[in-house]
This record gives sequence, structure tokens and C-alpha cells, in this order.
Amino acid sequence: MPRIAWRPGARSSPLLVTNETRDGLPLLQSARVATRATWNRTAYAAARRLIADFAPDVVHLHKLYPHLSCAPVTAARDAGVPIVQTAHDYEFISANPFDHTGATVDHTHTRLRYRTLNTALYEVRKLRHAPQVDAWVTVSNAMANTYAAHGIPARAIPNFTLVPTGPAPRFEARSGALYAGRLTVDKGVDDIIALARSVPELEVRVAGFGPLAHRVSRAASRIPNLVYLGFLSLEGVQDELRRSRVCLMPSRWEEPGPLVALEAMAAGTPVVAYDHGGLAEYVRQAHAGRVIGTEPMALAANTAFLSTDAEEWTKMSANAMAAIHDTHSPDAYLPEILSVYAGVTGRPAPAQRPRVLRAVRAA
Repeated sequence: MPRIAWRPGARSSPLLVTNETRDGLPLLQSARVATRATWNRTAYAAARRLIADFAPDVVHLHKLYPHLSCAPVTAARDAGVPIVQTAHDYEFISANPFDHTGATVDHTHTRLRYRTLNTALYEVRKLRHAPQVDAWVTVSNAMANTYAAHGIPARAIPNFTLVPTGPAPRFEARSGALYAGRLTVDKGVDDIIALARSVPELEVRVAGFGPLAHRVSRAASRIPNLVYLGFLSLEGVQDELRRSRVCLMPSRWEEPGPLVALEAMAAGTPVVAYDHGGLAEYVRQAHAGRVIGTEPMALAANTAFLSTDAEEWTKMSANAMAAIHDTHSPDAYLPEILSVYAGVTGRPAPAQRPRVLRAVRAA
């Protein structure tokens, strides 16, 4: 049975920045974060200790930047351990992680310092990180096709979430529509505000934080059926999904495979999504909602329909939960990822669940 180490997390290296704190960092601390993003000596030493102590057959890497840099990759290569990298966005083919086009310079981010750092880190990822990876995994077929088009062949293994242990609330026990996630332009937040205006009889709830939080808050004070819930815990989001009839995901970027869509499906909540990336793939393959063109009026019409048609809603709710059992469960994920490990180690995949060293995810 293989021993598998996942990348060291924030406990192994002091956490200097998170998505919530990065905009308020003083200049000197921002410079320190940028320097560590290109090479983090502390993370390298911690990774070497972890590898020596655990003696893994495989090091499986996820999101390393900006906190950990490419240090864990180099540590694994120096120790002679095969490396599996799961890509959760487009950071290995574009300077901006949300850009699927392969642009080597970030022209997208609104802040110059982030555009500069993204552009510099892309060179690190391209020249020092990617060449050391033995096997690539993406979280959707759409993403795998994009990576292959840019010279990185990858195996698509869909994301998973926990399988629900009980029945989901029925149509009659629910009301309204929910958006949960980052409050940004590329997530389609403006379209959700427009939806609330155009369907006044539907309560539209928004949970999350981000650059557009103030815009959502102001809109909620003026639109009676728009409710801003602020930031919620995972449990809070799950509770909201179970009481909502529709999950809104009007992402305007090629979203690779969002967990919120799977959490909605696990709650038996149909998803209305724009036709982009792995998000559309998840919903379409499961028949768990509506995949539509990038058009606010279509978003409003399809959301209004699903929130009032009990027969169609019930079919999609059942489809969603079935897909979690069949395609997006830990039991579906495990044999796929073990097959990848077998490929890089040259050993057959074990019949039993391996011992896995888990770590805190870096911000």
C-alpha cells in the first residue's frame, strides 16, 4: 500500500497573507509576501522534513501560491519522490489563474501589484514548477482539454463532496434562490442583482465576501427581495442551500469545477449556470439544473421557472443527488486518483484505502 503525502500547509510555514487580508497589507509586508511567493525557504525545509519523516511514495500537490511557492515541488524532486499536481485553475498556462487563454502577462487584475506578481509567478510556475511534475490532474474534462491545448496533458478527475446521509428537503419546504461565493464581476454578481430586480416575487439571497460586497449590500438596501447574508461558514452555506429552491452560479469565466455546485447538488438543489467550463459540465452531465447562455434575462427566466415548477424541480433535485453518489463522491474519486499514483510509482493500485497525510490548505 503506498504512503502518500499531501503538500505541507500553513502550519508548516508562517501564514503571511490570506484572501481576506491581502488588500490591507502594508507595503513592506506585501514585498515580503511577493519575495516568499517566488521562493519560500521555510516551506522547503518543512517539506524536506515531512518527506523524510513520512517517506511517501507520492507527493500530491494542490494550490501552493503565493504562500508556499514552488519550494515543496523542489523538495520532492530533490528527495526523488514522484509528483502529482492537481490544477484547480489556469495558473500553469496563464499569468492570471482565472484566464484560460494562455496569456503570459496578466492584464486582467484591477490592481497593478497583483498583475505584476501574477506575471512574475507565471514564469516561476512555467520554468521551475511544471517541468518537475510527473502527472497532472484536472477537476473537469473542460479543463483537461484547455490544458492539453497548451501542451500539458492531464487526466480529468471530477471534484467530490460528501454524500448526504438523509433525504433532502422537498420543494414545498423551500423558497427563493441562493448565490454563495466570492463577490466579483467574473462570478456574475451584477447579474444576480439584476435578477432580483426583474423577478420581485422571488427572494434572492447572497452569501459571500469580496470586492463587490458593498455593491451587494447597497443593492439589498434598495431591492426588497434581495438579501445580503454576508460571509457564512461552510455549515451556514449548506443550511442555506437546503432551504433554497435554486442555486445561482452565473460565472462569466471558465470555472473549472466549483465545489459550491457539488454542495448544491448534494443538497438536492438544482443549479442555474452559465455555459462556461467545468461548472457547466458538472450541471449538464448530471441533468441537475439549467445551463444557459451568458445572458441576465435567461438567468432570470430559468430561475423563475425552476423556483415555481415543482415537477421539473423534483426531477432535477433527484438527478443532482444521484450524481453525487455516482460521480462526485469520495468512493468515486479514490480509485481514479489511486490509478494516477500507480502510474507514477509503477506499482499497482491498492485494493484498500491508503494512509494519507493531510495538511491545512494554504490561502
